[in-house]
Amino acid sequence: MAEIRTGLLWIHVLSGAVWIGTCAITTIAANVLPSNTPEFRDFAVRAVPAINRVNLSAAIGLLLTGISNFFLASRLGADLSPAFLTILAIKILLYLGMAIALIAMFRSEKPLLSATTTEAAGWGSNKMIRVGILSAITAMLGAVALTLGLWLVGTA
Repeated sequence: MAEIRTGLLWIHVLSGAVWIGTCAITTIAANVLPSNTPEFRDFAVRAVPAINRVNLSAAIGLLLTGISNFFLASRLGADLSPAFLTILAIKILLYLGMAIALIAMFRSEKPLLSATTTEAAGWGSNKMIRVGILSAITAMLGAVALTLGLWLVGTA
């Protein structure tokens, strides 16, 4: 049982790290790519949708392993102190914020794609700025959640 729990914890951490990392990369790219260039259009048309799907997979993995880890810990008789439960509640709120940002990024895909092909360059750039801001928010929330997760490991 310990091997399963360890495996789930690693998958949980890796899912979070992938989500944070892809959001950090998206934030950087959104800020450095000049609009109305082939690189900008390629990133908006190809990379952003692919990154969103990777992030969706990471979000699902994070949720499933988080729930599994919680139930395994509670079934194995782990001491779930009030501090542990408080930190866990904060992590759940952070996850919800990240999920809302991911939904907003999915909703930005279609306008971003049309902006890169039909609208003025400035409008497409503004849409990319939105993707960059959402990615930055997600990366920051994820970094806080990851730090709190390390704290949880130390208290469990």
